[in-house]
Amino acid sequence: MLIRSALIVALLATSTTTFAALDDTAIRFGARDSVLDVSISPDGKSLVILQPNGPRGALASVVKLDGAPEMKGIISSTGNPERLTSCRWSTNDRIICGLYIIDMVYGKKRAGTRMVALNADGTGMKELSARAADKDLGVTLGGGEVIDWLGDNEDGSVLMTRWFIPQFSTGSITANSRKVLASSGSIRAR
Repeated sequence: MLIRSALIVALLATSTTTFAALDDTAIRFGARDSVLDVSISPDGKSLVILQPNGPRGALASVVKLDGAPEMKGIISSTGNPERLTSCRWSTNDRIICGLYIIDMVYGKKRAGTRMVALNADGTGMKELSARAADKDLGVTLGGGEVIDWLGDNEDGSVLMTRWFIPQFSTGSITANSRKVLASSGSIRAR
């Protein structure tokens, strides 16, 4: 019951939009939700809340539920061209967030996704999606998805899919061509 009360207080404290404050455009076309996503930590002592940030962006904040609820922003996006889509706890100290990105690829706008992990205080960010290389024969648009949040260990590892693009090089003893379309493996979120 205490966690439920703290959750309600935290959500009400984060709601910055009131009906009286809506401008004419928001009234005619609809306002953005004040909370886009919420995830509770495995121990139940913290929340990560995804809220709107400006016209298209998002802000992920951590709220400690033990004691007086305090909120701290840990990662944000502007919505131009990147947008935070989700954040979820992998351990009590690490959070995995999904990003949606629109970028110019070969002269055309293309949408892609990426996964990043970071500490609950916003430090220690690490990209979990497969990184692009100069020798790639294409562009990786899909950043992968987490398919098992529990992992085999208590270290925060998760099982996720990752996309790999074939590579090729010439004029080198180490020339190779990989032809792997998709693979899943244990990715450590630390």
